[in-house]
Amino acid sequence: MSFLGHIEDLSIPEVLQTLGRGLHSGVLTLSGDGGKSRILVNEGRVVAANSTKTPRLGHILVRKGLITLAQLKEMIQRQKDTGGSVSMGTLLLESGFITGERLEAEILDQILTVFGDVFTWGRGIFHFHKNLDVARCFLLREGFTVEYLLLEFMKSRDEDDDLARILRPPFEPGHASCGVPAGGA
Repeated sequence: MSFLGHIEDLSIPEVLQTLGRGLHSGVLTLSGDGGKSRILVNEGRVVAANSTKTPRLGHILVRKGLITLAQLKEMIQRQKDTGGSVSMGTLLLESGFITGERLEAEILDQILTVFGDVFTWGRGIFHFHKNLDVARCFLLREGFTVEYLLLEFMKSRDEDDDLARILRPPFEPGHASCGVPAGGA
């Protein structure tokens, strides 16, 4: 099954829920206001996501200090040597550079970051291309259910809102409660 449509007509969460309920496997490609993104689905579960606005998994791991730049370069070369047939995550695990649990947590974070981007798009096009070999290409065989990801996304948004309220300065310059009239001094 392949299908395409407009984000204005069918939201990305609705598309993902359709893929999840139908236990579909393939690549959902999104193009719109915010650039381009890909969400990979295996038997209705999201196994990976990336976009032109988010860093790649290896770069995320280096930035967080979970692997070194030298280790990433080594894995990129090994990936090239395999013709790209082995995922970065698989190579990192096989090399012992990262644990499976930590890698899964980082992949989840990457997926949620992509969701945070694409869910804000007002306009764009989606195209789902069925691909039964998607599981061969990516580390997470099971992946995450769409429902779980949507709940995690909403929870992280609520936490961000709470944090913003907590960190908001109690007095802003020009605010009447600072002793200075709102119109200035």
